[in-house]
Amino acid sequence: MRISVLLITFFFSVTLFSQNNEKVYYPIVNYSPPDSLITYLAHQLKNPHYESSLKGKKENDELKEIYARRSQFLMDLQSKKMLMYNDPTTQFLQQIVDKLFNENKDLVRDRFYVFTVRDNEINAFSVGKGIILINISLLERIKSWQELAFILGHEAGHDILLHAFKSSEQTIKILNDKNLKKKLKEAASKEYGRYTAVSNIYYNLLSLTSEHSRDNEISCDSLGYYLIKNIGLEDKAAFSVLNMLDSADYFLYDYPIDIAATFSNKNYTFNKDWLYNEDASASWSAVEGLYTIPDSLKTHPDCSERILQLKYLTQNGNISNAEINHEMENTFMSLKKSIAFESILTQIESGNYSLSLFNAINIKNKYNDNLFVDYLIAHSLLEIIVSLKNQKFNQHIPFPNKKFPENYNNLLNFLHNCNSSKLTIVYNNFVKEYLNDNKIPEYNNFLNGYYKFYVENFADKELLTYPY
Repeated sequence: MRISVLLITFFFSVTLFSQNNEKVYYPIVNYSPPDSLITYLAHQLKNPHYESSLKGKKENDELKEIYARRSQFLMDLQSKKMLMYNDPTTQFLQQIVDKLFNENKDLVRDRFYVFTVRDNEINAFSVGKGIILINISLLERIKSWQELAFILGHEAGHDILLHAFKSSEQTIKILNDKNLKKKLKEAASKEYGRYTAVSNIYYNLLSLTSEHSRDNEISCDSLGYYLIKNIGLEDKAAFSVLNMLDSADYFLYDYPIDIAATFSNKNYTFNKDWLYNEDASASWSAVEGLYTIPDSLKTHPDCSERILQLKYLTQNGNISNAEINHEMENTFMSLKKSIAFESILTQIESGNYSLSLFNAINIKNKYNDNLFVDYLIAHSLLEIIVSLKNQKFNQHIPFPNKKFPENYNNLLNFLHNCNSSKLTIVYNNFVKEYLNDNKIPEYNNFLNGYYKFYVENFADKELLTYPY
């Protein structure tokens, strides 16, 4: 376990407070749901009381295994401290869901529970029994509360239409189909072309299940649109969020950044030689995992296709509820800063240290009145230094890549050009300049303890000066 996860034990359950007329952010990471609630919901997932259409004992036992894995998934998220509940952001999500179903009571069977998940993937999903999970990285990319309402309505639609349970049943039926087993046996017994024959069967099988999942997505778009329309929201919310998802990128921020200026101050001049980059772009690799999936294998259809399908249902000129919209939009915009900070904390906790450093530097100008950004920069840099000393640098810091933004590649060049001693010099001078006043004691104490651990276990002590 990385030491950085201990961060959660140092923070108060406060989001914003004023100190010397300056707003300082306190993270909301320790708003974990009570274990009793997660235990209850996990039990509901394991025993959903859904009437199965499967006939045989073997198939129903397999279905119970799927229920058990879904239940364990929720428990694992809780044990890893990835779920947020009763914090201002998640409370706002719950408020939206409650508004949706107060106006759509004919569709509601169970209470809905919304959790924010500390995960970098741009995603939201329903696991059944009224449980909706929305990742912090997706929240960071949403531009209005109406877009949020559509996403939550879409995910609730999966639950209303029982997709989690029906999809599990369909998968079991396909895998236990006698004709399929016969074809696999015949393919495996071929003297020549055995691999191709088996692969074609599995390809067709995957195409069949993916097509069903894609149909589910389109039906939930329709239901999500129906839900938001009934509370007076505009059509454009559904289209704008689908367009966002269609172009969603791993990199949200790419403002021009000046690395030397970020780490220089009146008492320290950053060594610009550390930014030197001999043109190595020709050798930059392609991003692993970035490839085009054939349309027939996508479980989610392209958003452009979903937009076309949704346009058949929409009517121009529906009237929005201006009073509700103004109030909710103000609340959402007030949460945007905390969502941005929490997303960077999530990147640190998951080991994406170069990305967390890049994003923290990017938003330093945007939220320059908030000292918490300086703590995020220092924390990311210290994690990178420790990863160098414990031989795990390459696990956390990728090489420059043609598909990365130029600014990010420049930062990666800097990190790859430096050893731990050089980065420690940068860290020490940054801390002395920006964190000397101990404005956020809990974070200060954490960095102090972590730096002490680094010095005692890894550092070349003659090269260091203690920053506190």
